[in-house]
Amino acid sequence: MKDPYPRNSRASTIAPEEIRMDRVRTGIDGLDQLLHGGFLRGDAILLAGAPGTGKTSIGMQYLYNGVTKYKEPGLFITFEEFPERIYRDADNYGWDFRALEEQGKLKVLLPLPRCSSKTSSAIRALSAR
Repeated sequence: MKDPYPRNSRASTIAPEEIRMDRVRTGIDGLDQLLHGGFLRGDAILLAGAPGTGKTSIGMQYLYNGVTKYKEPGLFITFEEFPERIYRDADNYGWDFRALEEQGKLKVLLPLPRCSSKTSSAIRALSAR
């Protein structure tokens, strides 16, 4: 019978040199342990799932921890929700995204088709990597 969860079985076959690669900590309890210390530096990460499964919450927590714990700039790009809702949702967790924006450490953007230069400017201003 084929394993219905092949990603889970890979965890036991990760090579030791892959575990020691440069990693970016998420600061999320348990997640860094599952990821052997965090995401691989330079990787693009896609969170996929049904509505209400916590994708936005994980993304906000990752950015908040990056700014507050690891002194990394953060950029939250939203395509469906207005920034006001992102601020409100972050506040519900005790994460003050507005204050971080005022300090130049975080930017929340809703790119509109005619505003793509705003997105590029925000990335350069934050020295985002």
